[in-house]
Amino acid sequence: MIQEKLISLNKQVEQYLVEGVLLEEFVLKTISTLLKFMKECNICLRWIILHTSELPIGADINKRCKQMLQFVLTETQYNPANVFKLLLNTAQFEFNLKEVCRFLNEGKKELK
Repeated sequence: MIQEKLISLNKQVEQYLVEGVLLEEFVLKTISTLLKFMKECNICLRWIILHTSELPIGADINKRCKQMLQFVLTETQYNPANVFKLLLNTAQFEFNLKEVCRFLNEGKKELK
């Protein structure tokens, strides 16, 4: 389930990263949708990174901790390459959106 969500988010963020998609008019019309999408990407990334990270020193001797980590890794079909790809794409998306918003804000200040 998480792996499908990861792949789905990656495809969607790649569509937003295509040159000419995040234009001023599009951003103004869909800013709430874009922010919700960005939040969803970050939530997915945080969850998978948190739940698949290595056990802290001392916890690795606990059999239950090892079992839970192994369970999460197998159930999520953890693939570090997909997580890294989504991390980079999300960062680029956030940067592009921030730049467009900054440009719009500067234009608003000039009109005053």
